[in-house]
Amino acid sequence: MSEKTVMKDINRRIFLFYTEDGLIDLAIGLVLFGFGGLLFLDMPGYIGVLGLLAVGLWYLGKRRITMPRIGTIRLRQAEKEKLAGFFITMILLGSGVLATLLTRTGGLKSGTLPLLMFALVLALGISALGFILKAHRLYIYAILVFSALSGGNVLNRAVGSTDLFILFVMVAGLIILAAGSVVLSRFLRKYPKVTEETA
Repeated sequence: MSEKTVMKDINRRIFLFYTEDGLIDLAIGLVLFGFGGLLFLDMPGYIGVLGLLAVGLWYLGKRRITMPRIGTIRLRQAEKEKLAGFFITMILLGSGVLATLLTRTGGLKSGTLPLLMFALVLALGISALGFILKAHRLYIYAILVFSALSGGNVLNRAVGSTDLFILFVMVAGLIILAAGSVVLSRFLRKYPKVTEETA
């Protein structure tokens, strides 16, 4: 295999699977916070745009932030695949579904089940992404997202003009955005941008 082919493979791996730059965190946080924000503004028709914004953020971030540092990034050696975190997340999510159904008497008739299933599917998607990318912090995000959506729905009572469901979703989005910002900040400090002098 030529050096050029090896470098192409490394570039592809960093672009698609590298998560230490925090961009995947920021994309998830943006979608979650934006989802809550659009519901708060009563603009649900624009929710579909959030996916495009998240993909755009991730793609441009990879091009502008991650790839210019490719010469200094040290890829971790492939670890033995660990399923423990994934299975623990599945058990917690399953327990959360059961607990929600048991504590929400009559909730299935009032629309609890569709929102609960949406929360579960979203959390499972984030967990699967964490498994594929080997980014274990995404398991925590999955539990946080499920807790925010299901908990907000179960406890949803109007507090003044504030809807608890929307509040929980936006707070969860802000937490993930903050965590992603910390990860990105560490990445920028750890890996300087490659210039002609350092290349």
